[in-house]
Amino acid sequence: MQNGVQLKILFVINPVSGGKEKNDWEASIREYFKDKPHSTEFYLLTGKDDKVSVQHHIDRLQPDRVVAVGGDGTVKMLAGILKETGIVLGILPAGSANGMARELKVPLVAEQALDVIVNGSCRKLDLIKINEEEICLHLSDLGLNALLVKNFEQSSSRGMWGYGKAVFKVLWKKPLMYLTIKTDKQEVRRKAYMVVIANAQTYGTGAIINPDGQLNDGFFEV
Repeated sequence: MQNGVQLKILFVINPVSGGKEKNDWEASIREYFKDKPHSTEFYLLTGKDDKVSVQHHIDRLQPDRVVAVGGDGTVKMLAGILKETGIVLGILPAGSANGMARELKVPLVAEQALDVIVNGSCRKLDLIKINEEEICLHLSDLGLNALLVKNFEQSSSRGMWGYGKAVFKVLWKKPLMYLTIKTDKQEVRRKAYMVVIANAQTYGTGAIINPDGQLNDGFFEV
């Protein structure tokens, strides 16, 4: 950020991601900005018509930055809203795994992450549409992990303990898929437990899935 520029920042907080209340994040944000010239607004996700409501707040406020205070689901939702607006998307890693934040090396400490949002440089990242409805800018998959995420979202447990319970349930079933993957250059038939469409290198857990992936090289790997 250039010296003297006053930013208008909208923080979109997911109160259930990460398995703990986000009051500490909001308090940290307010403390960080109390002596700074920037203006801040907060929107708390409710799980009901969030996309429409967030869009309304963005249209009303016209912020310079919109910050996801949550996990990868919150980041994905905001990326879908902001993808053609030119508004910068920031991340405060308040989710369970924080895959996109990990990939971008966003600090886990609130003050350090807020320094990045205010003073860091902006990057354009690759994004694709899936089935004309969903978007992907990190990792999307079929099979084991997708079933894990489904079980996790349907569970009342959050945090790494919730992930552990979901992993056990998935590994117990372990469904096998029969696949045909077609690209412009080839067609591949395989049996697989999981297929990943990858822009990033790792999951939020740190597991490396795509070691050559780069977020802005114009390619997604399968």
